[in-house]
Amino acid sequence: MKKYLIVNADDFGLTKSVSEGILYAHQQGLVTSTTAMMNREDIDIALKEAKKFKKLDIGVHLVFNKGFSLSKKQMISSLVDENGQFYKNLYELKETVNLEHLETEFSEQINKYIKITGEIPSHIDCHHWNVLYPPFFNVYIHVAQKFKLPLRSPLIDKNSMTLSQLQNLLGTVSATDLERNRSTLRVVIDKSGLYYPDQFISSFFGQNVTTKSFQNCLLNLEYGITEIMVHPGYNSEELEKESSYTDMREKEIEILTSEETIKLIQSENIQLVNFNEIENIKESEKSFV
Repeated sequence: MKKYLIVNADDFGLTKSVSEGILYAHQQGLVTSTTAMMNREDIDIALKEAKKFKKLDIGVHLVFNKGFSLSKKQMISSLVDENGQFYKNLYELKETVNLEHLETEFSEQINKYIKITGEIPSHIDCHHWNVLYPPFFNVYIHVAQKFKLPLRSPLIDKNSMTLSQLQNLLGTVSATDLERNRSTLRVVIDKSGLYYPDQFISSFFGQNVTTKSFQNCLLNLEYGITEIMVHPGYNSEELEKESSYTDMREKEIEILTSEETIKLIQSENIQLVNFNEIENIKESEKSFV
């Protein structure tokens, strides 16, 4: 078995500067795939630009805690306020959410991608971590099954960071809840019949955005398919208004495009791949068992 690596850039479409940074990190660096926020203004323009890069996988970054919904507010009233904006504190309101509303909105976001590009997205993942609530996770899995899409397995390895770093990454989602639900979520995704990477690295974020940290991920990469989540982008006034994660996105670009990091990938015999290749890789590996 070989070591395969998917480098997925989240937040495509968040701002023009973030999208530009992601495309640069693909052209000049290690990014192999990205996921698009379909409820962002001008996402159609951003996607048309991204489609010029034939080797870049583009999936959908399902959003249900930021910005406006794509569905009419009366159709998903448990997710949005009177103005049609998602509740930012949705995790705290999780027990009041109608799961049919969540499936409706997820499907709407995927269908918008299909309408704009004329293609099925390469995969899906979720913005932030509300999806780790088991009922939400079940909807996430069901939507992937409905559209026959590979997906991220967002089961964070608690040993890859300190408890405070983990909680900072999770935001409003409780790290304790994650630990309590981990085995349940693992069973659900393992029985789903879907394709997803074998490992998921989420620790390259915030204080861990250093060359040493990223290179350690590569040096300790397990055999099989690993996805590492990244957030490259250029800072801008628009981004400052939209996110607290700003300057570090530029640091990520620097690391992801550095000659030193690229050479390490080669010396460690790591093969860069994307989500569209998972099925073929896993089926071919089976034939050697």
